[in-house]
Amino acid sequence: MKLPAPGSILWRSGFVIYALALAIATHWPRLRIESELMERPDILIHVVAFGVWTLALNLAAWVCARAPQGRRVAAGAIVAALYACLDEGTQAIPALGRTAAWDDLAADFSGVLLGSVVAYGLLRSGLLKPASPAPG
Repeated sequence: MKLPAPGSILWRSGFVIYALALAIATHWPRLRIESELMERPDILIHVVAFGVWTLALNLAAWVCARAPQGRRVAAGAIVAALYACLDEGTQAIPALGRTAAWDDLAADFSGVLLGSVVAYGLLRSGLLKPASPAPG
């Protein structure tokens, strides 16, 4: 069984929903995440959250959709890293009661790298249906 093609309505709508949910979660006023198992569980959450964001962006195929897979994933990583900077920077808005931190941004970048590697692997694996040919 193959997964839907990159750029399909499923991947695009999934990315939009996830991106909105992540933006809300990362800007929810005074949100604190604590755990008895880890001193800073938010670091792991940053890695996973931005890894999924990057993977979803690549599967939505909005960035360099017609480029070779490697270039497409690299362009998606750049977009994801820029968004991570914007997301982390806007958490410094005093009214939100959140904290912008370099270690959070580093975790975001780690997630971008992880999501890019998974995206590239999926695009190369043959698990996705081929994209439909462009109308001509």
